[in-house]
Amino acid sequence: MTLPNYFHEAHRALDGMRHEFTAVSSVSATGINGVPHACDLALRGLYAAATGSPFPANDFRPHHQPEVLSKKLGINSRYSDRSQQFLREVTGRALSDARYPESDAHAKYTHATSSQVSYYLIEQAEWFVHESESLATDPTVLAEIRETLHK
Repeated sequence: MTLPNYFHEAHRALDGMRHEFTAVSSVSATGINGVPHACDLALRGLYAAATGSPFPANDFRPHHQPEVLSKKLGINSRYSDRSQQFLREVTGRALSDARYPESDAHAKYTHATSSQVSYYLIEQAEWFVHESESLATDPTVLAEIRETLHK
């Protein structure tokens, strides 16, 4: 029996961002929103690993705010300082606003001059997804998620 890959979707989101960045040394307005989305998907993978059930998206809002979700799952403190800082940055950067051409976020994250910022965000998202996968192998973390959900 093959075990499910709870992090497949998170990796596909990262692959899309990496592919786009490699092609044009930047990320599009919709692509940059893949950063919080990939992190969100990694946390959903942790939920599924802990519960054996699909993530109930309607029970957890707001969507695509991984810092909020990590706290709701009760595992934010299980992440490294690097990942916790990154989650705070993702929340503060308003990446979803990049979809709007008149926004500061659009100018900041989607132009070629923003390539270092885009690269940094993708790199940090990759770190977060890999760290989430590592946490999924820790029975204590999985038990903490289950316990938090039953409070």
